[in-house]
Amino acid sequence: MYLDQISRHARESEQQKAQDKVLIDSGTVSALDLEAPNKAVAEYNRGTSLLRQQNSKEAIKHLQRAIDVYPRFVSAHIALGLAYVDQEEPVPATREFEAASALDQKFPGSFLNLGMVALSRNEFATAQPELEKAASLRPNDARILSSLAYAQNGTHQYQRVLETAKRVHSLDHKGLANVHYIAASAAMSLSDFVTVERELNLFLNEDSTNAFAPRRTQEIWRCLLTTGWFKRLPAPLHHQPLSWSLLFSRKHSPTVSG
Repeated sequence: MYLDQISRHARESEQQKAQDKVLIDSGTVSALDLEAPNKAVAEYNRGTSLLRQQNSKEAIKHLQRAIDVYPRFVSAHIALGLAYVDQEEPVPATREFEAASALDQKFPGSFLNLGMVALSRNEFATAQPELEKAASLRPNDARILSSLAYAQNGTHQYQRVLETAKRVHSLDHKGLANVHYIAASAAMSLSDFVTVERELNLFLNEDSTNAFAPRRTQEIWRCLLTTGWFKRLPAPLHHQPLSWSLLFSRKHSPTVSG
């Protein structure tokens, strides 16, 4: 009977280890998070609940308590950073994301959020290496790659934008059609009009119901007009000028997990 109990506990332990590995490999949690004591987890859960209720000011108090109890709580540092983002305090937000990245170099969420904070401030050169780290950890994450493409466009690495956009397109990227608009802009900078046409087609086909779509390619459309290349574009594009200035005009929403 005793040996049966040992065997059962061993199996349960192995199952738990397998479940933990799935969570860690998916970027949902850091390996360090699994060591957090119950008191820290309770404060973290309360803080993230308040954060979801858009009560970031109160959430900060609970997340700070979670970190006080367990300073190596990676997800608590990230959630606290997000609360500061919501309070429009980028300096302490960056500090928390950096603390999380220092604790666990294999957790993509820290680098993603560092990159997104930099993007929100148009600091493309700062954002790019952080997003590259996140992408190296999660190479098939379309959301990370789309953000990376935006940063690459901001640093004028246009050929790399096209390569990154191609990677995004090969993945499930529902809701991320903007990456094709970024690619079209990059192609325009390279005078690659064939690619401009293809990327604009993809953008409109994937996001045809977006209310902002009719305004988002105005700048590219005008450039095409001056080259005469517009005559080769699909008919819908002839009367759907869009504006580059509106791209990413909405506030970035950094996320807890990678």
